[in-house]
Amino acid sequence: MKMICDKESEMKQVISTYSEEMRKNISDGEWDVLNNQLERRQKFLEDFFLEFAFISDSSFMKEMIYKIQLEDIEFQELIKAQKQMMKKQLKSLKQGKKAVKVYQEL
Repeated sequence: MKMICDKESEMKQVISTYSEEMRKNISDGEWDVLNNQLERRQKFLEDFFLEFAFISDSSFMKEMIYKIQLEDIEFQELIKAQKQMMKKQLKSLKQGKKAVKVYQEL
């Protein structure tokens, strides 16, 4: 039983660490790093669930899956917001380039 509690505690900590790092990389626009983290998190989850899904408390597993799903929804929203901000910046850059071009033609 202690081993299961230790593994559950470890999983909570690892998931929290991934979440914090992913949130930071989304806000910093570190897309390659984020992708690597997603791949590592996926591997961790696969290994964990394969090893402990049948011996761990199912309510704990449901709780963790739900937490991960909610965080992934949050991450998707943060990424959409970043995408919108980048679109605005690109539009502004294009307008600036047009203004410079017109000025140079004068």
